Amino acid sequence: MQKIRDLPYEIVKEAFFLRNGELWRKGYVDSLGHHRSDKIVRNTGKSSCGYSRVTFNNYSWMFHRIVWMLANQCDIPISKIVDHIDGNVLNNDPSNLRIVDHCENQQNRHTHRKGRRPGCTYKLANRKWQARIQINKHRFSLGMFLTEEEAYQAFLLANKKLRKGIHCD
Repeated sequence: MQKIRDLPYEIVKEAFFLRNGELWRKGYVDSLGHHRSDKIVRNTGKSSCGYSRVTFNNYSWMFHRIVWMLANQCDIPISKIVDHIDGNVLNNDPSNLRIVDHCENQQNRHTHRKGRRPGCTYKLANRKWQARIQINKHRFSLGMFLTEEEAYQAFLLANKKLRKGIHCD
């Protein structure tokens, strides 16, 4: 996982603010000495993954991370991720953003939001559900089951026993 570089909250609050759930850039003096008034920051500049970006101080920053910091008035905790609850990376409303760890973020993937359980894969060849878990980049099969619920229970049990160092698949 790539480490994401963030602006500290102290700098974010000096340059940006939220108004009615929208991100605004505070008034500033540009490089030519002209005074610029407050302006809304549009949710448009996209990264290769579809996330909106904000250009500030000649760097590109993740839009949703700035919104979360302003809404919660603090830095993003180390080793935590800002997750879009509904999975829509363009919905940067503060009520749609939450702090999670990597495992929780993986469990909110598109397939899981459609009702699929984490750690479960249907194998068409034998018409059974495979339960598996990934720990430190190594996948371990937990067995084959007749139902997705049985496979999910095996995943939950393994997850509980091996909580430290787990990376969900």
